Amino acid sequence: MLTSLPRREVAKLWAKWYATKGTIEAYEWFRSKGELKLWPRFVWKDFVPPKFFFTTWQAVKGRLATWDRLGYLNIEQHCPLCLGDTESADHIFFKCQKTRDVWREIKGWLGMRRMMSTIQMAIKWMTKERHGAAVMRKARRLALMATVNLIWRARNAVVHDGTTFEPKHIVFEVKKITYEILYSLYPHDMVQLYLGA
Repeated sequence: MLTSLPRREVAKLWAKWYATKGTIEAYEWFRSKGELKLWPRFVWKDFVPPKFFFTTWQAVKGRLATWDRLGYLNIEQHCPLCLGDTESADHIFFKCQKTRDVWREIKGWLGMRRMMSTIQMAIKWMTKERHGAAVMRKARRLALMATVNLIWRARNAVVHDGTTFEPKHIVFEVKKITYEILYSLYPHDMVQLYLGA
């Protein structure tokens, strides 16, 4: 933009800019602007167990060892849970029929209605829709990260140990973990008021 102008005109433009704005505005104008990332503020919380935020962080960054990322090994890339589509993070967590059953139960329990098709979209929605009691906000955050971790662990058990994927067991574990952590943070009456017994 400025390189096509003669040097004197560029100097005049700079002088005009600096007279009305300042160094900070000039820096902000030239600085490259990146995409606003909502996931760091969502994921890194002290009340969330490290194994949950670590797995969620890996999923957000696309670092989980799903079959689509391990294509160089020349192995079948179908989903080990539904034996259908190619396994990717988005598929294993949100598009697989078996994990959709888990999300349907968790979302119903927490009163969430929006569709979630990626982890980034789920985090974005939960970050922007922060209304309600602190207990519910923490419950949703915990449930999301616990569900991601437990689905990933169950997927690994299917692949490496030959077990079967049990959606009801994952839902039970997510609820148990969420209640345990919330009971350590809030009075039992308050947790039961918002989440039930």
